[in-house]
Amino acid sequence: MNNASPGTLTARELAAIRADVSGLIQDSDSGEEITLKHQGSRVFDPATGTTSYSEISTTLTAHRSLIAENEGEVRRGDVRWIVVAASLAAIPQPDDRLLVGSEAWSIYRVDEAPLSATYVLFSRRA
Repeated sequence: MNNASPGTLTARELAAIRADVSGLIQDSDSGEEITLKHQGSRVFDPATGTTSYSEISTTLTAHRSLIAENEGEVRRGDVRWIVVAASLAAIPQPDDRLLVGSEAWSIYRVDEAPLSATYVLFSRRA
């Protein structure tokens, strides 16, 4: 018996939906392998006066869709990637990078999808 209010998902239902979404996106027939390069912590070297950033690389499966029309900051030719939130070591941020084979993409916008199951990453060729 479902004791949740009408229109409210139980924790079990939410987990099942997230698992279904994850399975669909990570399906090798519809997804492709990408490497997300997330800028980590900042390190200042006083000897050289330079600042560097650590980088966290995560390889995962994502679904790619090409943007066909300009929509505000989103431009024709940009790419929208859908990734499973649970497969990430860190939440993607603008200025993170994606590597797909020899292609490099710069992320400029990150949206969290409903139910926190996925992130939608908007990118342009680097």
